Amino acid sequence: MEMVFSQGPAFILCLVFMLGLVVVVHELGHYWAGRYFGAAVESFSVGFGEPIYERKDRHGTRWRINWIPLGGFVKFVGESQLPNDVGNVEAGPIGRPYGDLSVGARSIVSIAGPFANFVLAVLLFSLIGGFRGTHVSEIEIVETWADRPAAEAGLQAGDILVNVNGREIEQAADVTRAVLLTAGTEIDIVYKRDGVTETLSLVPVQIVRDNGLGQMMPQSTIGVSIANVAGSV
Repeated sequence: MEMVFSQGPAFILCLVFMLGLVVVVHELGHYWAGRYFGAAVESFSVGFGEPIYERKDRHGTRWRINWIPLGGFVKFVGESQLPNDVGNVEAGPIGRPYGDLSVGARSIVSIAGPFANFVLAVLLFSLIGGFRGTHVSEIEIVETWADRPAAEAGLQAGDILVNVNGREIEQAADVTRAVLLTAGTEIDIVYKRDGVTETLSLVPVQIVRDNGLGQMMPQSTIGVSIANVAGSV
């Protein structure tokens, strides 16, 4: 908690905003699904506490903005959220009480909230990717191991890996994935040396080594260390 407050008011405001956005979108998922099945909605609230703004739409639903800006909630007619809600069916909103919906309909209403958050995450990551793009770097061979396929085939430190076994190399992990399951199978490697693109073929070998989780596992290798990656492939 000390770390959170040390980031300053801007961090707190961003945290409150993102928490509110996630919860409101979640509750909108429930709301839209409920309305689709004809459920009457008593209120949709952004935040908690007493309202600072409220209006009623043509379906009789109260739309509220409350004083405490943390999350929000949707209240269907006949839905029991608090002990004093049990058996209480609000009059006024248009539609059927929540309890009159079929089991299938109520199930869809329940999962619509998490699904709305999933859609929100996809949209946000798409926007971030669209504005920032994907990090692409040249992957350079730092070292070749003696008596391994890369050195025997002629790869050298300083070579830039362009394509390995048909996979375009944009990140170090691309090299690992291209080599990992190819022991004993010939693969083609496209690389650049002094600005000139060249191609060679080699056959990865299988060795047993730590997989990073403390387990000794058989893995394919061509016998190189590459830049910006801890370890080798």
